[in-house]
Amino acid sequence: AVEENLTNEKIASVRKQLNKRKVILSLPKFEVEYSRDMADDFTALGAADIFDDLKANFTGIADADLYVSQVMHK
Repeated sequence: AVEENLTNEKIASVRKQLNKRKVILSLPKFEVEYSRDMADDFTALGAADIFDDLKANFTGIADADLYVSQVMHK
């Protein structure tokens, strides 16, 4: 693959051959949206119990039995 053949030396060699010049660049307007379920990340950090309705312990913030059903990063 290309990535395997890229070394610091090869990149430095290519950079030395480049010339600066001004360009006019037009891009169409677009929107990007990203979301990620972070449950696996929280579990890997040792917080798996917050997703278990029998093991979650949020007694310090509420009297009701609470647990986390989903954590999304958007």
